[in-house]
Amino acid sequence: MNRYLKIGLILLISSCVTKAQNTTRDQLTVSLSNPARPGMLDVNLVYGQIYIQGYAGKDVLIDAASSNESQRESNEGLKRISKGNPLGLSAEERNNNISISTNSNAFPVNLTIKVPWRTSLKLRTYDKGDIIVENVIGDMEVDNVNGAISLKNVSGSIVANTYNGQLKASFQDTRFDKPMAFSSMGGRIEVSYPSSLKANVKVKSENGEVFSDFDITKIPAGVVKTSNSGVNKSTLDDWLYGKIDGGGPEIMISNYNGNIYLKKLK
Repeated sequence: MNRYLKIGLILLISSCVTKAQNTTRDQLTVSLSNPARPGMLDVNLVYGQIYIQGYAGKDVLIDAASSNESQRESNEGLKRISKGNPLGLSAEERNNNISISTNSNAFPVNLTIKVPWRTSLKLRTYDKGDIIVENVIGDMEVDNVNGAISLKNVSGSIVANTYNGQLKASFQDTRFDKPMAFSSMGGRIEVSYPSSLKANVKVKSENGEVFSDFDITKIPAGVVKTSNSGVNKSTLDDWLYGKIDGGGPEIMISNYNGNIYLKKLK
């Protein structure tokens, strides 16, 4: 093998090992006060990714990881020794309500959390990470500023918003009795339901198109009336209103820069 190629491979492997060795990880297990009842999980990150996965257990399993660049700095060839809880990971539980805290305001912290199937969620992150939820049944509030949102095989009423990222959601059933809302300022929105969906829909994309393979019975747009300095103005509402299979709870989808896809689950 070429000598320079060998050196390059050695440096690459060394770099990968160094990065792996500099990943800090902490774990917590939290028990619910009443495991027979659904729980509520609240996570608020400044920097980092949130990955939630439903499973058949009773506890909430939290794994926090960070490859903070500052942890790689050395002083006179000496290795830095971190404090006992460098990620600041903590969790509070009260009456099945769990709140998780980290030092994510100082550096990115990526959370991987396993929750019982039936758990409601309140999730927020602001930068350097996506929010991913899989196989969870419960109401959800999901907000991301600079990242994508992915909700796969979920059930319940959901309000999800991202400012800079795509939003994708797929539902395992159509059992919901509260309004849902999905919005993005800059990214594709794709929402998929089983073909048995019954819903009222309210959809708008300012700079994009709306596509659906559901049969939507359109409702005529209403008139919006405004008054300013004695001048009265009437304009047609630019939202698309309609009913799917006779109607049901409202699903609102809005996008500023990007297309909207309301699809039948395949």
